[in-house]
Amino acid sequence: MKKAVCAILIIALLATLSGCGKKAQEPVTSAPKPTNSTKPLIGGNDVFGGKHFDQMLWGYYEASVYVYTGDSAKDTEVFRQDMAYVNVSSQYGPLQLSVLPVDIQMGSYSQFMSTFSYEDKYYSPYTETGKAMFRKVYMEEFGDLSEEGFQKLEALLGMNVAQLTFAQPDGNTQLCNLVYEIRDDVLTFYDLSVDEQYNATVGDVYARYHFLHDGGKLILDCNGIRREYLANGYKASDLYVAGFAQDQSGQYENLEGFVLYEQEEGTRIEVMLTNDVRAADPAVTFDKTTGDFSVTWTKSAYHSGEILHKEPRVISGKLIPCTGYGFNGFSGFHLIVDGTCYSYLVSEEEYKARKYANVENEDLISDPQREKLAGVKISMLAEIEQACVAGEIPVSFDFVRGEITLEADRLFGTDSQEITREGQEYLQRFVDAYSAVVLKEAYAKYISCIVIEGHTGVTGTYSYNRMLSMSQADAVAKCCANQKVDLEKEIRFTGCAYDYPVYNDDGSINTDESNRIVFRFLLADQ
Repeated sequence: MKKAVCAILIIALLATLSGCGKKAQEPVTSAPKPTNSTKPLIGGNDVFGGKHFDQMLWGYYEASVYVYTGDSAKDTEVFRQDMAYVNVSSQYGPLQLSVLPVDIQMGSYSQFMSTFSYEDKYYSPYTETGKAMFRKVYMEEFGDLSEEGFQKLEALLGMNVAQLTFAQPDGNTQLCNLVYEIRDDVLTFYDLSVDEQYNATVGDVYARYHFLHDGGKLILDCNGIRREYLANGYKASDLYVAGFAQDQSGQYENLEGFVLYEQEEGTRIEVMLTNDVRAADPAVTFDKTTGDFSVTWTKSAYHSGEILHKEPRVISGKLIPCTGYGFNGFSGFHLIVDGTCYSYLVSEEEYKARKYANVENEDLISDPQREKLAGVKISMLAEIEQACVAGEIPVSFDFVRGEITLEADRLFGTDSQEITREGQEYLQRFVDAYSAVVLKEAYAKYISCIVIEGHTGVTGTYSYNRMLSMSQADAVAKCCANQKVDLEKEIRFTGCAYDYPVYNDDGSINTDESNRIVFRFLLADQ
């Protein structure tokens, strides 16, 4: 069964970008070339202020003059006016395709993969959990995954890819699967091929355009031929945007994310703030023509009540929705406030998976029970954090995931399974602060178990790192049990190897931060 699932995964993954297999016979050699200038060729104010990054164009865009009805000749009639074409070869024979696309989907490779099943559960590869499960299935099918293999797969899943639909002179359309690069105000697309061992080969330039994103629309220009494109969130009659921050370092003030619905009967928004707080009864305005966005609230709701603010809380700026047409329900947005861009690209599904990760059998209990236990988690973490700050114990907290992270380097020597003397002192101070909270009568009744996870970087094979991470977690668990006997029956440990690495802002793996020991507890409404 597992082999069958993995075979389907591989076929789906490769089919995603094998596409029509075309390569330009006569590429657009006169297309504009990248320059060192950040001044746009296209007049207007770029909403990102000339700062360009990989995720800025994630989402689905349609030419503003394109309205899908099923009759491609009619739908593309206005778009094709004064359009130039280029000759290409494909598996279907020679074709003539428009130099500009009718529609564009851009994102990471994993966003274009289909939701897959494993042991009767479904996963989305663009989520953290889904990517980890994909690697697990890959390893069970092909055996051990080396550092080189892991990094190759990670690079593939994170690669910037695009699906562009081009028009033909007769009104038919053709889909192309490409990889893209942003440099200054130039967007370049390249041929891409992927073999069965996940080796990705980037080929020649397929198309190159100057672009401008003014908030309400994206404009592409190729040698004076220009078209305007609207993000799906702007063009759709029913707008749905849901996005959450990857971590606190990338979020705007205390905004973790929100879910926005704009339908015929009105607009509804749910705003999530730090530490499981939310804006109570927020009001929102959103201008689709400019991207101007504002949300206001006067009360914040906690798991145990509400607080009235003396002055209304306001967030305003530009909202760039990244709603995807074929992104397995992926949404997200960029929020630009005071000239700074904050990206909220974690899905609502992944956010909820994080929020309820500490709730045992969360899919089998009621919403009030889930919220109650999520509140218990926040209260416990807040008290543990307060104790660690008072004791100057260097640990980090993730209130959404419900995790407390200790640096492995403070506990172990390089590639060692034995806790150092300094590590024992460090761990003892932490366990004293930790146990003083989790063993309280008010909290102990909710704790089903305490999980200690070992995590490593990507140096070495997966099997070696799995063994090392398991041994380090075991050593920490034994030390905790010896120090606090009351914890022994509650503790479980596991080794995660490099299933869940920590990433730098540029998408590379941070090996130092990936080496860590994570404490989290599972909660149940006893």
